[in-house]
Amino acid sequence: MGTIGTYVINHYSSSGYAWETEIACWEDAGQSMASSTQSGFIRFFADGQPVPTNEWVGGNVGGVPIVNYPARRFDEIVTTLRDEDDVEIRWYSPGTGMAEWAVTAGRSFAGDMDPI
Repeated sequence: MGTIGTYVINHYSSSGYAWETEIACWEDAGQSMASSTQSGFIRFFADGQPVPTNEWVGGNVGGVPIVNYPARRFDEIVTTLRDEDDVEIRWYSPGTGMAEWAVTAGRSFAGDMDPI
């Protein structure tokens, strides 16, 4: 699981990438991106375009996860990154043999939402 401490959002207008937006995530806020520990990537694909299977960069031992979403999910993911505590990119298999991937927040107290 990759804890997200800091992130950078890249919106591509033209590139060789299949995705249109990528959020690169790090565990900590090191002095530079090079000195921080990469915790994963969250990628968004144009609506109507097939969303690829989630995967690992560098393998699932010592690598970092890539979680893929359709572009319409961008706002809710950014809201989670911005407003929640203890956000992680999570991969787990709940004993079913089926891997589940998620961008998830830590536990919150009921009624803890700030009034508008």
